[in-house]
Amino acid sequence: MTVSSREAAERVLVEIVDILARDVDIGAAIEVDPVDVDNTVYRNMNGPTEFHVIGSMKDRTIEDRLDRIEAPTLLISGKYDEATPLVVRPYLERVPGCEWVLFENSSHMPHVEEKQLCLATVSGFLSRYD
Repeated sequence: MTVSSREAAERVLVEIVDILARDVDIGAAIEVDPVDVDNTVYRNMNGPTEFHVIGSMKDRTIEDRLDRIEAPTLLISGKYDEATPLVVRPYLERVPGCEWVLFENSSHMPHVEEKQLCLATVSGFLSRYD
């Protein structure tokens, strides 16, 4: 499915709202009209949507280089996220010292869905390296 009209863009948003943000007005969270944005680069690199990757990025991975990361790393995801623990595992296992926090009441946007807890988590992490 290619998102090329306002109606199509709205359909896609409705279909994936539970993946992106549970109990959040996704329309209020998105300020840019997806049809007004030139998505030529995105379409060529990714494909029609992030769920149908057929572009030049389809076979690209960084998993073999994760062990080169030297910076303190905090990985966050939500319990209802499309980035499931299976998806997160390679990053957690291969980035040296990586820490992972799973937000119990979030999907893909814990910084919106559990804003205060997410801010406290990130602030606490960063304060250890300040």
